[in-house]
Amino acid sequence: MTVRFDTDGLMKQLAGLPYFKALDPPMLARLAHGAVWREYATGETVFLEGDTAPGLYFLASGWLKVARSSLGGREQVLRYLGPGETFNEIGAFACRANPATAIALEPAGVWLLQREAIARLVREQPELAQRIIETMADRVIELVNLVADLSFGP
Repeated sequence: MTVRFDTDGLMKQLAGLPYFKALDPPMLARLAHGAVWREYATGETVFLEGDTAPGLYFLASGWLKVARSSLGGREQVLRYLGPGETFNEIGAFACRANPATAIALEPAGVWLLQREAIARLVREQPELAQRIIETMADRVIELVNLVADLSFGP
């Protein structure tokens, strides 16, 4: 069973994330109040590779996997996600198609932070853009390390 956070609880969670640490409480409140709550059953797809995402996801409860599949059906897991993590930054910040598919490994509760709400905050708080760039750079380094492990591993 998933646990639904109220928007006040979501605000507290968002305040601790690298992306949003610099935001003041009124800005965090605007972001949280526009968020959309969704629950997923085990095995249910959160989003599909190739679809355009409406924003940034915050996993409140449960576990997900993010994976890509080849035409031949082979799956490569890119990331396992646990409570308190954000995912699908591409959809939130670049308005591009999802590069992978996210699937619930157990019942999961997810907040969707709308792309337009985040874009408004970036326009109003330019220092937020710097935090987003830094956090995205960290994610790119993680993916480069994953590629190296897959390429150079036994």
